[in-house]
Amino acid sequence: MIFMFGITHFATSQTIITGTVKDADNEPMVGASISINGTNVGAVADGNGKFTLKTNQALPVTLRVT
Repeated sequence: MIFMFGITHFATSQTIITGTVKDADNEPMVGASISINGTNVGAVADGNGKFTLKTNQALPVTLRVT
């Protein structure tokens, strides 16, 4: 699985994590669930494998993909 992401941090302490989830053949993982480990914050990858998560949790975080 290939996992690419970016992080944006705002002065209000909200962090936006964006990324793309791809399989071993470099194909988007449509419908994959991405969550911040140990929280109920999550998202589902779109038709291009892209996702966005918003959190107030301090970095670094561990992401879980299923």
